[in-house]
Amino acid sequence: MSFLHLVIFSGLFQTIRTAGLTGYQINGGVIGGGTAGNAIAARLALDPAGYSVAVVETGSFYELDNSNRTTVAGYDYYSLQSDTPPSFVNYNIPTVPQAGYNNRTIEYAQGRTFGGSSALNYMVYHRPTIGSMQMWANAVQDDDWTWDNVLPSYKRGVNFTPPDYTKINPRFDIQYDENVLSPPGGPLQVSYGNHMFDYGLALQDGFEKIGIGAINGTNAGSLIGYGPQTGTINPIGATRDSSKTSFLETAMQNTNIKIYQTTTAKRILFDSNKKATGVVVEMQGIYPTAQYSLSARREIIVSAGAVR
Repeated sequence: MSFLHLVIFSGLFQTIRTAGLTGYQINGGVIGGGTAGNAIAARLALDPAGYSVAVVETGSFYELDNSNRTTVAGYDYYSLQSDTPPSFVNYNIPTVPQAGYNNRTIEYAQGRTFGGSSALNYMVYHRPTIGSMQMWANAVQDDDWTWDNVLPSYKRGVNFTPPDYTKINPRFDIQYDENVLSPPGGPLQVSYGNHMFDYGLALQDGFEKIGIGAINGTNAGSLIGYGPQTGTINPIGATRDSSKTSFLETAMQNTNIKIYQTTTAKRILFDSNKKATGVVVEMQGIYPTAQYSLSARREIIVSAGAVR
């Protein structure tokens, strides 16, 4: 079984075990390169404790593999549609035939790039509900997952830009709760973009006529109602903001985080006490079948996504 992402931090020791590379050793850290993995990597790398962190990712940088089709927000459909050429940044995992879809298969998208599926999605940003977070906390018997306890982390993670009515039709009258969106936060850019389609006004009228009222944004813990949607769009250039352009790049610019691209984890290593102590990875490129091990003194965090 292969894993897209993994994490090894604090005192990583790497030994290359392949012909021609034997004896090569470095200190550093390893962490996954997807939506969650980059956020974890950045938090660890930026922590005052000085954790040694690196990123391992099966894919590469989407600017290289997908040109501007990831960066330009208007191309958000391109890497997701089954009728477009195969994408280097999407695994395009086929489902089994779906009875309700006339036994056709569906291409299930999963990111294969730094940024993971945050480099593929339609950039919608909204938070869960207060009730769902309480159910989560109850299920794991840990109040750290309640809405009130998680909200500070949500606020810390985003850099919110209010709607710019010189670019957005003022008729939208966008409502949001300033208390749950922290402008000085970051690094993920969250905004209403620089344009909204006029059909949104028709939807607004339709919802009102059938008794569905407006809510105070989609980030305050309640999702029963309607309202304009925030997105992970940098309003300065109207470009996609992924976990790569936000969390990972912040760490790259401010820490000694290490980057392992086009490198796939193959198996986790355990000691006699069944403690995970390392991982065997395989790199692509000049050594197409080269495998080596990464060892960690403290722990390994695997962030492989829901499918792989």
